[in-house]
Amino acid sequence: MTADEVTKAITKDFKIAGTDIRRETNPTERTTSLIVKVDDLQTGAGPAAIAYILGHSTQKLFQVNVLWGGAVNPKIDPNALVGAANALRNYFVAQGYRQEGMLLNAPVGDGSQVIVFRGTDAQGRMSLLTLSVPPKPSDDTPALPPTLQLSYIEKPNEPDVFKIEKGF
Repeated sequence: MTADEVTKAITKDFKIAGTDIRRETNPTERTTSLIVKVDDLQTGAGPAAIAYILGHSTQKLFQVNVLWGGAVNPKIDPNALVGAANALRNYFVAQGYRQEGMLLNAPVGDGSQVIVFRGTDAQGRMSLLTLSVPPKPSDDTPALPPTLQLSYIEKPNEPDVFKIEKGF
């Protein structure tokens, strides 16, 4: 989909004005994101920000990221966010993703981030659901809110982002 097609789909799906869609450019990847905030995309997860990412070379949609908690809603109930993550994981598991390479509830690094679900479909498209719970900095500092991110990636091994070619 082109930027115009994505914009039309956003306005239709979420019944919002085109002026409510923010446009951002990633200076490193040289991609363009069309970003919209919605109030209740996933029951219990609270407001979400959805970024539709258009590729560097094709200027067509190649990835969609959905973000809950954190900067979107600093007052998110952590238990509600974990519940939403579990509900989405259960949904994805039932969708017939390939077993090869599927990850469920896999901690990353120090364990403050968990890959709740990662799977690819028969066409090689990936769905990735991660939950991040930042560690509490100190006893005097309140904990940062958790975040849940869902990414749909058309070609996970060939993202349409700017790359410096060999021989540079």
